[in-house]
Amino acid sequence: MIDIIKAITKQQKVLGATEQWVSVQKDNEKGIPFYEAKGFLFKQEVQSYESQKPDRACVFALQKTDLIFS
Repeated sequence: MIDIIKAITKQQKVLGATEQWVSVQKDNEKGIPFYEAKGFLFKQEVQSYESQKPDRACVFALQKTDLIFS
């Protein structure tokens, strides 16, 4: 997974990106810490486009602004 993130980040930097955003289900107990460990910070909780179930209706939007992965 890390290699995929590095490749996407490299491509986005070449194309001029200055930040990245990911969406993670709010009950995703592995995804949220994974992205936080990579430098993403929680920014907001938003309504999920595809979900109509109240218990899975929101996602966390996380932002990364330094575009550096080690």
